[in-house]
Amino acid sequence: DEILGLQTASVHQKSSQLILIPFEQTHSYFHIMNGHPGIRRTIATLSQSTNLNAERRRIIEKSIKTCPFCQLNKKNSIQYCLLSGHVVKEDPLKHVAADIYGLFLLDEYEHDLDSDKCFVVSFIDRATHILKMSF
Repeated sequence: DEILGLQTASVHQKSSQLILIPFEQTHSYFHIMNGHPGIRRTIATLSQSTNLNAERRRIIEKSIKTCPFCQLNKKNSIQYCLLSGHVVKEDPLKHVAADIYGLFLLDEYEHDLDSDKCFVVSFIDRATHILKMSF
């Protein structure tokens, strides 16, 4: 039940041969050789040559969901949009945003700091957009 039979004709012989390939190897081979097309397209490709029951479809889904290449390179399904609401504040220095950047290694640069490691802290007033950066 878990074996997929493929008929191939030998180039040097007139008789045909039956090659039996385990299903686990077949679906992963098609998935990789078709360029990691995703669950839907892999199932569509394999459906052209074999009958895929629900169990085989689950095996394909599980395999592709754990494929390291697909997980690293898949499209992000989250669609970002413009912010809505009242973003700009009217009272200066009442709403301040802060960010910390780093760690920067300063051993290749001339500096007058006590350490060769540095963080940058930025403060932004949301009303006036004044920026203050400290090292």
